Amino acid sequence: MFTNDKMYFCKECEIEVARALYNDFINARDSGDSNQARIKFQKICSVMKKRVNDHYISPIKTFLNATCSHEHREWYGFIVMGINCILIEFYYEMIYGYDQSSDGGEVSVAYKIVLPQLDNEITEDKAKIFYKGIRCGIIHQGHTKKQTAITFEYDKIIEKNGPYYLCNPQTLFEALKKLYNSYWEIISMKAYTETESELLIKKFHLILQHVN
Repeated sequence: MFTNDKMYFCKECEIEVARALYNDFINARDSGDSNQARIKFQKICSVMKKRVNDHYISPIKTFLNATCSHEHREWYGFIVMGINCILIEFYYEMIYGYDQSSDGGEVSVAYKIVLPQLDNEITEDKAKIFYKGIRCGIIHQGHTKKQTAITFEYDKIIEKNGPYYLCNPQTLFEALKKLYNSYWEIISMKAYTETESELLIKKFHLILQHVN
């Protein structure tokens, strides 16, 4: 995010501050200063959470509130679903320490792993249909495909209805918010030496490497 001639990692943290935070953590960890390393790790968790909230969660919450009473609000669903896909892939990248979602093989793997965590009725086949019909359709072609459609009428992330698979973007968004909140709560209680923490730190560093 660029504003007032500065690059920001999140609203309250400039990129250079985030980069210094990473370097301070590495120095504390490598010098054996576990107390400072723990403090810096907690700060990394905090700015990563703020980044997700500032870039994705808060804007979509505002957007959904502003359009909730609009006629044919399903026309606004493409925007929400596009951000939902970013949130799915970013979560996948964080928990595995990937630079991009294709680092784990096919991007569809992210959906096969994350979607069932949101709804245990979502099978691998349904996750694949969501990926091909919703994610790839919207991102690459500007429309849904593979007999998928966006709706606010059915309160399911993905549900078979006649010949169609109907997907509710708000239901998915609410489930993703819960998933992220659970992740932030769990990761904040981890030691910085644990694998999950190291993967989050790796993702944090990878983001910083893309900003000169």
